[in-house]
Amino acid sequence: MSSPSESFEGLPLDVLSLILKHVRNHDFKSLPGLRLASKAMNALVEPMAFGTVTIKFTPDRADSIQDQLSALVSGEGPNGRWTKRLYIEHLLPHTDDQRGYYQFLRPYQDQFLVKAIRSLQGVNWASFDADEGAKGGPYLDVISSLTQLPGLESLSLTFSSEFDGVEHLGLDSFSGLRCIRLIRQPFTKPISDEIRLMIVQSPYLEKLTIESYTWLSVAGGKASEESPADIECLFDSAIQDPNFSSRLSKFKIGNDSTLSSRSVPYFRSLTHLDIGAHTGKIQDGFWKSLSETGVGLHRFKLAFFTPAIIQYLTSYTGLSELEVTCRYHDKEKLSDRVFDLVLPQHESTLRFLSFVEFNSNFWRITEDSLKGVLRCKALRTFALMCQPSNDMFTLLTAINDGLPRLQHLHLRPAKFVQTSGSGYRSDVEQLEKNLKDLHNLKFSTRPYFIIHLPNFGDPNPEKSKLLIMIHAGIVLHIRRVFVPSPMYDPSKGFEGLPFDVLSVILDHVRKHGFKSLPILRLASKAMNALVEPMAFGSVTITFTPGRAHYLQDQLSSLASGKGPNSRWTKRLYIERLLPHTNDRNDTYRFLYADQNQFLVQAIQSLHGVTWVRFDADKDGKQGPYLEVISSLAQLPKLESLCLSFSSEYDEVESLGLSSFSKLRCIRLIRQPFTQPIMNEVRRMIAQSPYLEELTIESYTWLSAVGGQTDEENPLEIDCLFDQDIQIRTFSPRLMKFTIGNDSTLSSRSVPYFRLLTQLDIGWHNGKIQDSFWEYLSSTGVVLHHLKLAVFTTAITQYLTSYTGLNALEINCRCCDEETLSPQVFSLVFPQHETTLQLLSFVEFKSSFWAITEDNLKCIIRCKALRTVTLMCYPSGDMSTLLAQIEQGLPDLRHLHLRPVESNDMQSGTFSYRGAVDALRKSVEDVQNMKFPAKLSFLIHLLSFGDPGLSPLSRLL
Repeated sequence: MSSPSESFEGLPLDVLSLILKHVRNHDFKSLPGLRLASKAMNALVEPMAFGTVTIKFTPDRADSIQDQLSALVSGEGPNGRWTKRLYIEHLLPHTDDQRGYYQFLRPYQDQFLVKAIRSLQGVNWASFDADEGAKGGPYLDVISSLTQLPGLESLSLTFSSEFDGVEHLGLDSFSGLRCIRLIRQPFTKPISDEIRLMIVQSPYLEKLTIESYTWLSVAGGKASEESPADIECLFDSAIQDPNFSSRLSKFKIGNDSTLSSRSVPYFRSLTHLDIGAHTGKIQDGFWKSLSETGVGLHRFKLAFFTPAIIQYLTSYTGLSELEVTCRYHDKEKLSDRVFDLVLPQHESTLRFLSFVEFNSNFWRITEDSLKGVLRCKALRTFALMCQPSNDMFTLLTAINDGLPRLQHLHLRPAKFVQTSGSGYRSDVEQLEKNLKDLHNLKFSTRPYFIIHLPNFGDPNPEKSKLLIMIHAGIVLHIRRVFVPSPMYDPSKGFEGLPFDVLSVILDHVRKHGFKSLPILRLASKAMNALVEPMAFGSVTITFTPGRAHYLQDQLSSLASGKGPNSRWTKRLYIERLLPHTNDRNDTYRFLYADQNQFLVQAIQSLHGVTWVRFDADKDGKQGPYLEVISSLAQLPKLESLCLSFSSEYDEVESLGLSSFSKLRCIRLIRQPFTQPIMNEVRRMIAQSPYLEELTIESYTWLSAVGGQTDEENPLEIDCLFDQDIQIRTFSPRLMKFTIGNDSTLSSRSVPYFRLLTQLDIGWHNGKIQDSFWEYLSSTGVVLHHLKLAVFTTAITQYLTSYTGLNALEINCRCCDEETLSPQVFSLVFPQHETTLQLLSFVEFKSSFWAITEDNLKCIIRCKALRTVTLMCYPSGDMSTLLAQIEQGLPDLRHLHLRPVESNDMQSGTFSYRGAVDALRKSVEDVQNMKFPAKLSFLIHLLSFGDPGLSPLSRLL
């Protein structure tokens, strides 16, 4: 029997990682002890233990600050390898008062601080809190040191009122940032110029926060309502650049700042906008220009409404989160228009809705306003203001019945005042009492959700949080959860594990021991609440002899709409339809009768399904495939659709695809592409304005007029997007696109791909015109993930035009006739060396992409790599290769090795097996070699299509 330590390390990696994260969050001092358990455990724990460094000069750090700083300065400790996040706070000012801890700590600050910062070369996130007293310290030296960190991507700087008159911070030395957060920075003219240059020098900036509390105008002096800070001046230089292409997706500003239509060109990619808890001077022209430019916000947090904001929010559909934090009276009574107009406009996409107000009752929930909320069936989280005297049973019944996907309901007393006085306390207590009175009351049968009664500034820990879980319409329990949440309580057994750990464990049970789930459902009501969604979350309907003994029970149960599937099923698989024929046995006739009687009814009963895959194989053409597709089109919550066809459908001229709408993911595998079908696909795309993922992966294309395509007559994919592009208010959402072989793309379709981040041109040689890549570059489209089968000069030029590629997969089936592989290694990789995390090479006809000493040098420059797939020669020096990779790629987790295919391997499995065996032997020969104690990674040796070869995974 295995020891406890072996059992613990034998847990799945994701479960083990979650447990260790809980240890880090709640018992950090235990991590060093866990490092000593084994090499494998140390490999998991070390990144957590040393991933974050906090440097602060406070009395409680007096005993450890010298050792910490000197260890950092040496650069020999684990922080040099693992530290990614850096916090600096509480600098000591220069003062003649050298008493107490000042006298002890100040020399260490002067001697070690700057050197310690510069030693952390792996830091990509830094926060410097220049609080009271910091102005008298070396704050300029700290900021200067941060600018020298080569991998820095995210920067947060917080200042105190002491800095209000400062005219130099050195911010213009920062460049290449993806996230900037400035809190209460001075806004004198010189500082404004520094921020402007910092933004210009960060062309791939994605997140920007400028959250000052007492603004200074660019001419000096505090801003006022008559003279708000001119934020727009920060973007002028970037907008005026003819090659400018904004990447900013998240923007947050503080109070007393102005925005107009002048800055909108910088916000073309904006999806998240937070104008905070303060009244900003946002001009109406700003909202009008956002609408005309086609900017559709996904997340919006604001403190006030105006008619212009409401007009903007009703000009598009697609808002996912709306957070209203009102501190002012709704003088124009715009709250009614929000409930009546805005919420219905986004009813199919809104998942998070929150109302908090402080000085009035305009946003409290009423019977009329609740009707607008209940139209938003996709809501997962809802925070509302209600009167403590409200009929809580009636309110919760309406929410429970009207919001089937709700998971969290936050209740707040109306007319909340930001104090912890007796009035607020009594309101909270009354709400809590009303909730407790609901114990064991029955609601209609719906999914469970949790009710939160949060604490607004109340220091009493007993008022931390109240949770009620409602499952299957019954209040299961009322319990308190304290902050921070407790560690695992052994007395509670399995159910005492943290929720996220428990969910991952149950997910493994679902994947590897599905038959155990019904037994777990019987353990308790709380366990059933967790297990039931997993047990009934997916349904597979397949008409095969192996299903004959229970297929009728399954279909009749689904068709009745009374079982747990009607509540929980989100994913539906349909395959192996039976054709109509008389030449079959009794089992076939039995299955065929069930198919005709129950299939369509069963599909229509699954109202909660959001994901569908229908495999219409060769026999399905003689079956009710049209009825199945028609039934799928009627599912009200369907967001993701995958349809797979066979060659039997090549001449079909109608599939009913134009009946689908509001899809977010479409995947068509080998669909026929006659002119009528192409028109259906075009309409389906046009009717899905918030489409985020599209796959058209055919293997034998049909041209628009019928007949197979060839190299001289490839299929024009561009025509599918023409209808959308021609709409003036069109705003694309497509982020992932996959195409198959013998299809063409040109600059004509690029307007549809403005937000594209992942492009897969598959395993086939696509006819992608050079103009497509040139226009992608000029439009500022930045791909994060690219998978392709052929390189061209135009692709290489595109990839060297920007920085930010995270994953590159090269699956070459053709010879590299232009010998572009050297350019990829020497030009493309250095361009993305700070961001590339996944790199894969697979080739079949040549050795142009095989790893060599020069190629390896280029790869090792990409320090952020976590997964690498290499083509290598079995006869190569494996020990040298692995040693160089381990020393050069500190974050590597998985290394996949594949043998280079030579001419004598192409004819049979035996030669290929020999190459795989030789590569395996080379890896096994270095099993006991001693590497520097840096990190562990898995080596995978995978086979290509040979079922007799199993993967080799070895932990070094």
